Amino acid sequence: MKRIRVAMACVLALLVMLPAWAEVDLHASLNRDTAAVGEVVQLTVAVSGALTGVGDPRLPQLDYLNVVSTSSQKSIQFINGQMQTTTTWVYGIRASREGTYTIPAIEVPVDDRVLSTQVLTLRVLPPASASRPSPAPPPDLAPPDEPPPGTQPSVEPIQAITEVSNRTPYAGEQVTLTLRFYQAHSVMLIGNAEYSPPTTDGLISEPLPDGPQRTERLGNMSFEVATRQTALIAPAPGQYTIGPATITFRRGYMQPEESIQTDPITLDVRPLPERGRPADFGGAVGNLDLAVSLSTPRVRVGEAASLRLTISGTGDLRQIEAPEVTVDGDARVYQSGEERKIEPQQRGQEFAIGGSVTFDYLIMPREAGTLTVNPVVMHYFNPRSGRYESSQSAALSIDVAPGEMGETVIEAPGDELRYIKDNALGLHTRPPITSNVLFWLLQALPLVGLGLAYMHRAEQLRRARDPRYRRRVEAAAHARRQLSEISRMQQPAEAYRRGDEVLAEYIAART
Repeated sequence: MKRIRVAMACVLALLVMLPAWAEVDLHASLNRDTAAVGEVVQLTVAVSGALTGVGDPRLPQLDYLNVVSTSSQKSIQFINGQMQTTTTWVYGIRASREGTYTIPAIEVPVDDRVLSTQVLTLRVLPPASASRPSPAPPPDLAPPDEPPPGTQPSVEPIQAITEVSNRTPYAGEQVTLTLRFYQAHSVMLIGNAEYSPPTTDGLISEPLPDGPQRTERLGNMSFEVATRQTALIAPAPGQYTIGPATITFRRGYMQPEESIQTDPITLDVRPLPERGRPADFGGAVGNLDLAVSLSTPRVRVGEAASLRLTISGTGDLRQIEAPEVTVDGDARVYQSGEERKIEPQQRGQEFAIGGSVTFDYLIMPREAGTLTVNPVVMHYFNPRSGRYESSQSAALSIDVAPGEMGETVIEAPGDELRYIKDNALGLHTRPPITSNVLFWLLQALPLVGLGLAYMHRAEQLRRARDPRYRRRVEAAAHARRQLSEISRMQQPAEAYRRGDEVLAEYIAART
């Protein structure tokens, strides 16, 4: 009796496992069975079903057939509450010798077993038998966003692929992340597909305009291709991982929701080269231009001339700091404002992050004569040329006329303070210290000090991040110190002139 029960249990277990085994579909295919020597043929291996674990295919040794590129794609869909997984591998194979080759069965580990594909045959002709390739179109007529060899997706009706313009950029250099969504013309979707962008931890991310939709033919299928692009900038050297992008869609009202994911991408970001780095290099990366202009070439002593410095081009302009402006002559120079406009810039068929940064300065002469604004030099690293380059402005001149001085004398304040010296306190008996409320208040001082330290730290960080806020906050204290110095001056003309400067500085800092 016991043996019968064991046998029945085994039979039931086998019956349960058979449907799951039957659901697995593994096949291999070539996009063509005839090619010439040197041409690349696409070998596709696909496995689908209710799978829990799938390993990479075990390619057999292929004489005179070299694998020149590989890519993979995985899609997941839920049917009747059960997850169906489809994994596809695409290999680019190039033949180095003519002949007829047999590609043996390819083994793929699936769950706890190893499955095999069917045998394939490829006929390789001499190079002269290959059809003459059509001439390449001129650069301005080349199809936009064409994937490089080896990244063409397999012939599935719905698929997605992501790629980057450069996997080994410099720190601060823009990398363009491109997502292409392929939808066969024979497939109709309910509504629009939903796009979930990949994770870009540690990278500065800026969206770029979407590329135009275009039609592309893969194999014997025609696809509508939608393109989405994102600009990525690594602030420091190191390794960064771009996570998979997810696209969710529905083929019909009664069909389950499906989703596909792209493969993650790793960026190896290089540090900026030490060779040729200027001593005063500030870290700017891109292709930049510098322009300087004056509001007026003539002022009086005590009046201010406005200088505007504009940096424009492509690159991460948020990292650019205000250049130093110096003059030959007796004058004060201080920054009065800044404005940053960051937006995508079109370069042919590509987009790059760029814009302009404007820094405003006030120049206040202290004596009559000719004042020379020295040339402003800005160094930056150009990732396209791989060299440090610079942009320099021309020297500017300001004619300074004598100012009109007031006649009112500012008298120095007298010593009107009277100091009080308290009598020494006598000794007396005190109650126990623990009975004093002050004792317990003192115990709370460390917590209060910790809170004040935290607030002070937060304030310092805000001032460091926001130069305009720092100038507004420090304007009053700076003005009080300057007025205190002015009150001790003995010459009325100099006091008036310094008072005008302090007032102008205060107004500029508060605006």
